Parts: sequence; C-alpha cells; structure tokens
Amino acid sequence: MTLDFVKMQAAGNDYIYIDCFEKRVYSPQKLAVKLSKRRYGAGGDGIILMRQSKCADVAISIYNADGSKAAMCGNALRCVALYMKKFRFIRRKTVFVETQSGVREVKCLPGGYFAAEMGKAEFKSECGCQLVDVGNLHRVEWRQSVQDADFFRLNNFRPDMYNTEICRVVSRSEIEARVYERGSSETFSCGSGACAAAASGVKKGVLCPGKIAVSFPGGKLTVEVSENYALRLIGGADIVYCGRVSFDGKYDT
Repeated sequence: MTLDFVKMQAAGNDYIYIDCFEKRVYSPQKLAVKLSKRRYGAGGDGIILMRQSKCADVAISIYNADGSKAAMCGNALRCVALYMKKFRFIRRKTVFVETQSGVREVKCLPGGYFAAEMGKAEFKSECGCQLVDVGNLHRVEWRQSVQDADFFRLNNFRPDMYNTEICRVVSRSEIEARVYERGSSETFSCGSGACAAAASGVKKGVLCPGKIAVSFPGGKLTVEVSENYALRLIGGADIVYCGRVSFDGKYDT
C-alpha cells in the first residue's frame, strides 16, 4: 500500500498534504501520528487531507501530530491555495477553501504571497485569561519577554483545550510571539495564532488597528485587523518536497 503526499510549509509551520479528490484515506488519526514523527516519518506538525467540496474549490480536514482534529489553520490555508494552483490548475487569483469553521477566501498576491480572509475574532474570558476565537480557540498571554517564558508554568495552561500564544509588544504595529499548538506542542508559527494575538493586542489597546507584523521563530506574518476585528492573514507558502510512503496494513503504529 502506497500513498503520495506533498510536504509544504508556511513560516515554518509544516504539514503533510494529501490529495483525496480521487481516493480515500483510511484511519487519518493513525496516519497523522505515523507520518508526523520527525525521525521516524516524513515529519510535520500534522496532516491535511484535501478533498472535493460542494461549496468551495477544496475542502480540508486537519489532523494534529497526535491524531486529534483541528478546525482551522491559517498557515495551511495559504499552502492549500498554492497546491490548488500548482497541482489542480486553478487559474483564478482567488481560491475558496472549506474548513470546519466555514469557507475561507484566499487571494494570490505578487511575490509568492497569499492573503487569507480569517473572519472576525470573538473574545471570551476564562480563569482570568483572555481567549480569542478565530475559527479555533487561542489563549493569548502578554509578557515582557517571550524567549524565557515556559508554557508549562503559565497559570491555567490547558494544552488539551486551546492553543496558547506568549506575546511581547515591539511597537504599536509589531509583536513577537511563540505558540504551543493543541495536539502538536510548540511549533515554529501559527497563522490563526498570529490573528488571535493581533486581535488581542488591539482589544487591549497596546496595538493599533491595521497592519500588524507578528514575528515567530519560523518567520514573520502580517495580520490586518479592522475596527470590527475582521482579520486578514498575509504570508508566503512553499512546497518542501513531494513523496511517497509505503504501509503494511492500515497505518499500523
């Protein structure tokens, strides 16, 4: 049994993308665990299954490295748009992607960049910390330094419930951030996390609405935050390599 895949990355957030337009993938949870192991598999923050959609150009299912399912991934939206243009030959500048959180519009920009419309941020509070819903749930923690912060020492740290960002204000239009993603541990960047952090900063009054640069260990993303907290995520996307993996049985781990 063999399976073709494409590994892509956006700001260091790398996933294994599988075209399911003409085939079915069995046991995607087990497959995610097997392929995501960096020394024993292809290596990645998870897998993305791409399939036909009745309301968009493509529908995606996102599985974290531990096999759990995610509703949204801003970095993956840009990679999927790149895949659809290169391998599915979409000529339009706009690609529509169906996610568990709804259909998202991704526009192709000059220079290999993509802009994803991420919807509006919704704010919640729990245990004294700010939670931001941008299609998936994020906890945003503001600190004087991000390098020395320990996720596991945060009060009420719940990696089983939501993603967590530790952020530092650089200026009124720039922040520095690290992210711990539910189901994948700390990753090099997170697109929806960048959106949550930028929206949180505007809500707190430490950032101005408009274009906000968010620097992660894996690279820099740009988030546009409107006055009503509508979000637009801008960044690049790259194909790392194409591959084929062989299995005995249905992805036994």
